[in-house]
Amino acid sequence: MRTSKVDWFRMNSLTSSSIFNIGDSTHIRASAKVIAIQREAELFFGREGNFKDYILFKRSYPLLTLKRIPTVKYNESNMIHVGSVRVTGASTSSVVQVGSTKDIKCYSRVKHIRQLLSDRREKEQGEREEG
Repeated sequence: MRTSKVDWFRMNSLTSSSIFNIGDSTHIRASAKVIAIQREAELFFGREGNFKDYILFKRSYPLLTLKRIPTVKYNESNMIHVGSVRVTGASTSSVVQVGSTKDIKCYSRVKHIRQLLSDRREKEQGEREEG
């Protein structure tokens, strides 16, 4: 293990199961399930946001087969020293770290739904022209 020193760090946004870590760690786990509904009109039915309604959230995560890569490490110092770091944002099961980690597993599932009034109007117009 080493000591991590950061003189200056600025992060504007850290959201949705993301991790900010200064220092070494053994294991990092992050998981997020997100349903994002965007509507032009402010209509809320109270039924939105049920993960069980979408097959995306029922699927298992694919397992990666990892190949061991032989490495040799030589640390000149027992300290990690960083002058400055600026991060605009980290979102949805991501990791921002100054240090090292033996094992990181991050999972994310995001369902975006956009319901636009113009789409509804075009569909209604098409139905009127056909009928």
